[in-house]
Amino acid sequence: MARTKNALRKHEIAPRIDETIPVEGYVELAKYISSITDDTEEEKDDAVYYDGDGTPSNEVISLAEAWTVEGTYDPEDAAQKMVDRMKRKLGADRNIWHRITYTSGVVVEGPATVNDIITGGGDAADYDAFSCVLNYTRIPTVTAAIPEV
Repeated sequence: MARTKNALRKHEIAPRIDETIPVEGYVELAKYISSITDDTEEEKDDAVYYDGDGTPSNEVISLAEAWTVEGTYDPEDAAQKMVDRMKRKLGADRNIWHRITYTSGVVVEGPATVNDIITGGGDAADYDAFSCVLNYTRIPTVTAAIPEV
């Protein structure tokens, strides 16, 4: 299997007005973004049973998929501007749709919340920092790639 560069995976966000997945209105988090990291957390329940050999088994009982975005802030970039407008907001005002399109064509999409927003700051000689965390609020929908004919 071929390796692919992370830069070819698209992360897009759109405002979340209701629970209908939008067809349009997405903007890509890409310009001046240097790193997007999968920071998913899983909660596991470990157990050992007498019908086994004493080796603990674990079951994933909850999943919080999160993606940390980092780069340089550009106040003219549509996606970064959308995140910046949420910086001093609470609750539903931080709700978005987050869509990931992999190079394979697989699309992962679902409702998310924007947390830990930074749109400025840093050393005097540096450009303003940009970062945020996109937390899915439920397990996102995965759409398989359409096979090529």
